[in-house]
Amino acid sequence: MPRFLPKAVVRIGDSFEAVKNKSLQRSNYNFIVIDNPAFSPYGCDYCEHFDLFPDVFSYLGESGVLVINIVYNIGLYTSELGRKIPQKWIDRRKKFYGISKDEEAIKPNPGKMVDVYENLISKGDFNIKNIFLVPRNLTMGHLVIALERNSKKRKI
Repeated sequence: MPRFLPKAVVRIGDSFEAVKNKSLQRSNYNFIVIDNPAFSPYGCDYCEHFDLFPDVFSYLGESGVLVINIVYNIGLYTSELGRKIPQKWIDRRKKFYGISKDEEAIKPNPGKMVDVYENLISKGDFNIKNIFLVPRNLTMGHLVIALERNSKKRKI
């Protein structure tokens, strides 16, 4: 990699812990991609990208774009893998998306999923400039959110 990106700094570690502990190399970014594994739970019992919120917002500068992997049909996704859906995954989705039934957590309405992220953002220090879902296949896509900070004060 140094040959192609001579100024790149590569750090290997738990990015969830780095975000929570405020130990990333920089304090502000204008483009953040949350490219978590699609199957959950993984690592230190993480589920999708849920454990990054709301801390990830503190790393955005005055404006920025956040791209998040969204799995909108874990039933179809796990069946394609020949695996069962862990109940812990369903339970975490129910909690994060505010859903009461297992079936709805397995395949929530994508519009309602987007509403959850809009609500998370509205509780913080950002205005949404644009938000849209880019389907990748029948089971997942990328939620793209362009944000602008309300105040000039940043907490890091």
